[in-house]
Amino acid sequence: MDSSDNFDNHVALLENFFDTAHNNSLLHLSSGTLRQIRTRLRTTLNEILVWGRPHLERTRGLQWPYEQCAVIAPALERMYHQHGDKTVAKQALLFLSFLPVPNQWRWLAKALDLLHDEPEIINFLTTERRTIQAKLSEKPQSTFKLRHFVQILKPPRLPHEKGVLRIFSLPYLFLDKQVLKKIADQYVFYVEPPMGVVFRHAWWRVFTELQDPCVFGLGGEEDRRFVAMQTNTHVISLAHGDYLQEAAPPDRSTVKDIDIVFNATFDDMARKRHFFMLQLLKDRRLVTKKALFIGRGSPHHMRAFQRLVETQGLSDRVIVLSNVRRKDIPSYLARCKTGVHLSLYENSCRCVYEYFRADIPCVISSATAGVDMTICNAQTGKVGRDEQLPEVIAHVLLHRRSYSPRSWFLAHSGSQHNSQKLNDNLVNIFTENGYVWHNDIVQLTSSGASRYLKKDHYHQFLPEFNQLLAMLQPSIAPSVNLVVDEI
Repeated sequence: MDSSDNFDNHVALLENFFDTAHNNSLLHLSSGTLRQIRTRLRTTLNEILVWGRPHLERTRGLQWPYEQCAVIAPALERMYHQHGDKTVAKQALLFLSFLPVPNQWRWLAKALDLLHDEPEIINFLTTERRTIQAKLSEKPQSTFKLRHFVQILKPPRLPHEKGVLRIFSLPYLFLDKQVLKKIADQYVFYVEPPMGVVFRHAWWRVFTELQDPCVFGLGGEEDRRFVAMQTNTHVISLAHGDYLQEAAPPDRSTVKDIDIVFNATFDDMARKRHFFMLQLLKDRRLVTKKALFIGRGSPHHMRAFQRLVETQGLSDRVIVLSNVRRKDIPSYLARCKTGVHLSLYENSCRCVYEYFRADIPCVISSATAGVDMTICNAQTGKVGRDEQLPEVIAHVLLHRRSYSPRSWFLAHSGSQHNSQKLNDNLVNIFTENGYVWHNDIVQLTSSGASRYLKKDHYHQFLPEFNQLLAMLQPSIAPSVNLVVDEI
């Protein structure tokens, strides 16, 4: 991860570019120089909007890059549409394609069509294909069950009533436009990018090139703003953790012998910020507090974290549990007083809602992308900047009995409530597009073998799953085997 000095350099590079663009000085630079600028900008934006979020928040603000890109976009658009020099127009189109400007995905689609021989476009597509192949190669399996990444919420009843297809993983399997359009003839898409800001310059763009608007489920306001700037989208705040199934209340007789719980995978500690949590525990306001670290993790990463705990001198105050069965997590949460969430990016993270369901208030870093910060309120917990977190955590621990997170969860969140809310959104979209709506969607959950509340719903849709498999299969790489199984 970059140091603070490097993040300062990233901000300075962006400032210099925005000043140059504001002064219309880009026109005076050579094509080679502009290509180098774009390459540096893409790297810089990724570093500062993903890994440098706390630094950006402290300095210019998390929305600053988007605001500045929106300011310079009209001039770039005029350069593309009105400039007599085709070389200048091409340069403008490339900037519009690779910067997070309004309608970026539309500009990128145009560039992919018009500039397919341009080295930058070739490199973009080549990198995209390699990334997809790498992701598939990293998977422990070569056979993928369709229900592990898509869910039929409502079957099509053509010719007048489309179905609804939820896509929550492996979106790059839908990158073939012809196959995607064929599926879109039967379904309206409800997609949930698995992890916030990192999805923006990738394969989700193809879902905005269909006849019907694609419904994007995005927890974070920053993500919703970006997608709302694109054409042919309908953005809602519901995704993943919002559909956590309601469960029995926690056992009130359980002794609260753990102050803080930190639930995050040990296989992605840089993003989840385990080390930062250990540093917070050494703050004078938290130096007596005991913490539980719980999450999935390979033996290698578990050993690495255990060593880290030992080198930080925290073995006497830190409990580490890995690969606990999901159904057993509530019993551990019942022992905890408050949760802390520090991840740099998510999309409606499940663990926050698990804290609320267990009647545990939560403290969230305001630098986190992909979390709807409005769910953290007077009933559920507090949001704080990184430098404020020791004080905020100490405050919530001291006043934890004043919070009622489970009451909020049951009244405003959970599988039943948010499935109905999603259904209402979809009814409005169908009505606006002139489609018939006779049957509501089935109830969703946030996890499980099929993400259906009832297995019968999956069995009910087996014919549609097999039809979907037949449409997808021709576009899938030979090394990938898709199947429809019965659970």
